[in-house]
Amino acid sequence: MVEKIVAISKQKVLNDIIQSLICMKAHYDTWWAFVHEGRQGYDYKKAMLNNNDFIRTTEQAHYIAAFVYFAHLFDKRKDSSSIPNYLSLIRTEVKTDCYDAWEEQFANLKNSAEPILKIRHKLIAHIDIQLSESKIFTEVGLTWNEITNVLHDTTQFIALLLLSEPCALGIPRDGRLSEAVIKALKKLAQ
Repeated sequence: MVEKIVAISKQKVLNDIIQSLICMKAHYDTWWAFVHEGRQGYDYKKAMLNNNDFIRTTEQAHYIAAFVYFAHLFDKRKDSSSIPNYLSLIRTEVKTDCYDAWEEQFANLKNSAEPILKIRHKLIAHIDIQLSESKIFTEVGLTWNEITNVLHDTTQFIALLLLSEPCALGIPRDGRLSEAVIKALKKLAQ
């Protein structure tokens, strides 16, 4: 009976990781489209004039959600569906050399993720009393391009674990959500 519980547990953890990954990418890409791609066009300015409260609230919600879902993936608690716990669950089922390679890759990924997790901790989950957003970003020393790269590397690592492609897992292809946001902004600008 214990083996069956462990098998169900592994599948649930894996499903939760995939769902967090999908949500992380979807929210980040949507936020990125609003604040980086959308703001460059006339449609954004006109849409903001017509729908300021909606757009500002939407941008903020996607920003926060991206960081929260990213943190799910690296949660250290033993009762969380996270990459570290999934790796522990599959340890005995994977060839040692393959598992060791995954562990090494994950250690590198985790090091790259730490500054983003610090941003989430000090800016979103527990708002730091002494630091502003710009000071937190200065403190961690990351650019948005570097953050984007870490999110991409996380997606690729999970796809590697599953011997799959990100799109096969349900993760939106790059550019898909940007296209949807720009299309929505054009509608809101009318």
